[in-house]
Amino acid sequence: MDEKPIETAIETKPETKYSGNDNDLFGVVAATLGGSTLLMCMSFNMALYCLPLVPFILGIIALRKASTSVNPQRTRNLAWLGIAGGGAGILFLLAMMAFMLLYFVFFLAMFGTIFQSIPRR
Repeated sequence: MDEKPIETAIETKPETKYSGNDNDLFGVVAATLGGSTLLMCMSFNMALYCLPLVPFILGIIALRKASTSVNPQRTRNLAWLGIAGGGAGILFLLAMMAFMLLYFVFFLAMFGTIFQSIPRR
C-alpha cells in the first residue's frame, strides 16, 4: 500500500487587537468625548490649553507605528489628520497668547500715559 503524507495547510491570520463595526466606533467616540469632558470639568477648563498636544503627539506615534497596523494607509492618513489638527490648535493657542501679550503691553502703555497727564502740584 502506497501511503502519502497528509498535508494540512493551516492558515494563520494576524492577530488584531481591536476590530468592530460602526456601532463599536460610536462607543469609542462616546468614551473619548466623555473622558475629555470629565477632564475639562475636573481641571476647571485648564486642560483645554494642553488638549491640542494630545492629537499632535498621538499622530506622531501612530505615524511611526503605521507599518505594523492592519491597514497602514488608513493609519497614516488618520495620523496626518491628527497631526494637522493638533498643529493648527497649537498655532491658534500661540497666536492667542501673542495677542494677549500685545494687549497687556498696550494696556500698560495706556495706563502709564493716564498718570502722566494728571496735573501735579
